[in-house]
Amino acid sequence: MIANTIHSYPAFFIGGWIGILLSMTVEVISLILYLGNIKSRSWIVRRFGIANVLSALAGVPIFVTTYYPPSGTAKDNIESLTQGVVVAFVVTILVERAVFMWQSN
Repeated sequence: MIANTIHSYPAFFIGGWIGILLSMTVEVISLILYLGNIKSRSWIVRRFGIANVLSALAGVPIFVTTYYPPSGTAKDNIESLTQGVVVAFVVTILVERAVFMWQSN
């Protein structure tokens, strides 16, 4: 959950694609450590890939509807960023939970 928050808006705007890559690395390593005794590494990586693609597809409309280019006031920029991060976080958690809870092998 922390990695998802990191690589939504902040990782992109602070670290660009490198920030996203690093946060996704943290996420997949966390999943392997957490689920490694329950599921195979290939199952985890496969689900991780599916979950992140679906999360990204779900995040595009969120990005388009909640992010506004800097308007000149810090308050507006922070509100826009916060709203986008919160909505993206909730959607990402729901999408990734659904993918990891789906029981087919």
